[in-house]
Amino acid sequence: MLYNIINDREEFKKFINILPEPTEFESYYISLFARKKYNSIIPGDKAQLKRLNSDKKFLESKVSQLECRLGAYTVLSNNTLIEVPQDALALYISTNPRCYKKTAMRTVNDLTEHAFNQTRFNPRSVLMNNMQVSYSRMCFKDFDIDIKVGDKKDFVYDKLNNKINLDCIKLIDTRGGFHLLVELSKIEPVYVKYWHGTITTAFDKLIDQKGDLLCPVPGTTQGGYIPRLITF
Repeated sequence: MLYNIINDREEFKKFINILPEPTEFESYYISLFARKKYNSIIPGDKAQLKRLNSDKKFLESKVSQLECRLGAYTVLSNNTLIEVPQDALALYISTNPRCYKKTAMRTVNDLTEHAFNQTRFNPRSVLMNNMQVSYSRMCFKDFDIDIKVGDKKDFVYDKLNNKINLDCIKLIDTRGGFHLLVELSKIEPVYVKYWHGTITTAFDKLIDQKGDLLCPVPGTTQGGYIPRLITF
């Protein structure tokens, strides 16, 4: 038996199609986690199992390669390796492309500092840590909304209709609520100065995080749930 990462390939492809095409100096950052809130066997809040980068062309192939033998992913708990169950898995992606140049400069600085200080480090981890935070351009502003409602599209429509052009908004339906993605290039001029305050006010305390976030990937696994893309 294998781990299931992509559960709905059409949904996965639909989401990948909305992502901006990366340049030769850009890539997307993907991370596979095991999370305690999905299965209590996982120690701590979450354990990062695998992370990789890819352009759009190879995204499906690279994510499919994460579907290895069930039990191959392990985490350390009380000095004992335990197998990660399927229902603990969740896949995340950066919706804004990552910059190779920024990543390289930060990595060179960090590796040099580690080497001179003779501190213990993993070069690949240093590289991937820097890639995670080195976005190239802000294409989407992401609001993580922590609420469970029946029809998320209607919920957002009621709050934002006539306050921002809704064709610049996409929703990622998740297990615990939804991610509201604002495509910055599509915001109509009349809303440019006010859109951020409008959304912040509309959802207020429901916003868990905002900015350049890692987002659950539609069509893949999220603690036994399949996130889905919702457009207006």
